Amino acid sequence: MIYNLLASIKRVGMTFDEANLLTVRELLELFGVYIREGKPQRRLATPDEIDKLT
Repeated sequence: MIYNLLASIKRVGMTFDEANLLTVRELLELFGVYIREGKPQRRLATPDEIDKLT
């Protein structure tokens, strides 16, 4: 169980120091929200956006 908790903390992008600020119950609620809402999707930049950076 503890390994699943540690893996989930890293999967949502948290550091262990940040996770130490929360209770286990709060972490589980956070994981639930993360699963329901889904991981933010990455999108590819358009050629116009790339041109603006150069």
